[in-house]
Amino acid sequence: MTLRGLAGRALAALFAAAVALAAAAQDRVALVIGNGAYKVAPLANPANDASDIAASLRSLGFQVTSRNNASQAQMRAAIRAFAAQLRRAQVGLFYFAGHGLQIGGNNYIVPIGADIQNEADAEDMSINMNYVLRTMEDSQTKVSIVILDACRNNPYARGFRSAATGLAQMNAATGSLIAFATAPGSVAADGTGRNGIYTKHLLQSMRHPDSDVLKVFQRTRAGVVSETGGAQTPWESTSLVGDFHFRTGTQAASAPSAPSSGGDSRAEDRVFWESVKDSNNPTELQAYLDQFPNGLYAPLARNRLGGATRLAAARQGGDERPQQGMQEVVTRLNTILTGMAGRPGNRKQSAAGLVFGEIFAADADGLRFRTWKCAASMLKGCEPQYLEGGKVRFSSMKVELKTEERCSTGPGQLLFGKRCHNEQVLVVGGDGTFNEGGWDVVARGIDSASIAATQELFDLLKKSVQQ
Repeated sequence: MTLRGLAGRALAALFAAAVALAAAAQDRVALVIGNGAYKVAPLANPANDASDIAASLRSLGFQVTSRNNASQAQMRAAIRAFAAQLRRAQVGLFYFAGHGLQIGGNNYIVPIGADIQNEADAEDMSINMNYVLRTMEDSQTKVSIVILDACRNNPYARGFRSAATGLAQMNAATGSLIAFATAPGSVAADGTGRNGIYTKHLLQSMRHPDSDVLKVFQRTRAGVVSETGGAQTPWESTSLVGDFHFRTGTQAASAPSAPSSGGDSRAEDRVFWESVKDSNNPTELQAYLDQFPNGLYAPLARNRLGGATRLAAARQGGDERPQQGMQEVVTRLNTILTGMAGRPGNRKQSAAGLVFGEIFAADADGLRFRTWKCAASMLKGCEPQYLEGGKVRFSSMKVELKTEERCSTGPGQLLFGKRCHNEQVLVVGGDGTFNEGGWDVVARGIDSASIAATQELFDLLKKSVQQ
């Protein structure tokens, strides 16, 4: 065959693949939402998670609508537009990363800007997942997939009557699959790298040549269980009646072991690298090189792999600080800090009394703090106006738990006499960001509940500092 004939066949094959991908995009639609910029308990990963999931789905032939940090009105508008797309599609996929709540057995996903004080507020200002499920069911697509990386701690729990955690179980309608980042009633952890733990493993599994939907979620579950030591177990409810593969027939048949230099491959290359670039696990870095030996980030991956391999060897020799259970410690720290949020005794106040500061969250590196000033509100008094944030790192942190005597002051002292009581005070010293080089109060134990929480917080911080 002549060179011209070979070139013609190659062009024909590329044209056929492009036509197949365009047809698949019309049949496959997805709505991807990542909310992380919450005023209360902001999350670092959801925007990255949504962006990377959207890129991965596009490379697999989905027509994707993506929204990051969306308000309730924006989420509802996106869901309505998604409903119109579903009526012309065979496959629909909905993905959400952010805060999720269960109230009375129903699940709600939380928009940005929702001012939630109690359960009634949550029902009014959030999106009921039954609305999303009903929208997808009414479209009568052959396959409906719902993925919720939204089983984190409830940041509004102190205003709720119910003590339910995580999300409630939802039953999948015929032809659908619902995937949760962890089992019903359990809590999932946010990640310490670019992606959350669940989405990181989901992205890796979606790139696998065997893209059968059930296999994708089985591999995801295995990865999450392994990384969290069994503390988090992803869960699915499925009533699928046929096979579904994330890769179309053309993509599966032509999927090379080493990706080509096309745009889709570059997108997959970037998404895969973003999911492992902060890892010190040689296996994860080698997995990137196995999939993309000539990838855009291959030289950097090889360099990082050498360092990670030496680090692993040092760990085996006992030179690395023990990290076992660190994720569980961070999860528990966040649970306690969420319960303490907003208590005046746990706030740092500026000398002028106009600016407040508060430790509000933890990650694998340290404690995160934020500062705010009061904005005038006739109805609600001091409305926080957030100014900036930062971190006190475990590597430079000093922690002390001490007992202080606090006595009553003011007119009441004249009537009832001087009354004093002891308080447990947890103070933290660090690198001079939150505390300007000195010590600052993180928590106060006054009654039995707050004393127990303060003591546990101290124990957890000491463990984190020592690791």
